[in-house]
Amino acid sequence: MTQTLTIRKANIIDTKDILELISEFYEEGLKECGLKFTDYSLNKTAEHFINNGIVIVVEDNDNLVGIIGGIIVPSIFDETEKIAQEMMWFIKKDYRKGELAKDLLNRFEQEARNLGANHIAVAAMGNMRNEVLDRFYRHNGYTLMETQYIRKS
Repeated sequence: MTQTLTIRKANIIDTKDILELISEFYEEGLKECGLKFTDYSLNKTAEHFINNGIVIVVEDNDNLVGIIGGIIVPSIFDETEKIAQEMMWFIKKDYRKGELAKDLLNRFEQEARNLGANHIAVAAMGNMRNEVLDRFYRHNGYTLMETQYIRKS
């Protein structure tokens, strides 16, 4: 079967498919951090991001195979500066080769600029091949800003 990839803004009817992608991401990258996962919370979050933030999806013949999403917040240092904070980014394993990640990031950046963002912040999970992500981000003009750690209290 030939891949027919389409990158587009998500809409509310994508919520169920988005939750499936986020579930895969959780199993692959977040579960071992001890964070809890509930469909109810993720459903509310996905709907909020779709309605108030940025959610871009990738379709292959009507099946969602990738997502990037986030919110725009004012900087704590200068409220006139707006930061688009990427909060979820996942591509199914079979689609990770090639330029899809860059295409998704470019579309996220474009939407962020359209919504008035002055800066874009992206994250790298501590267990997700950080050396590859570091090269990718730096190659695309990003500078390392912060490293975060988590533990159960």
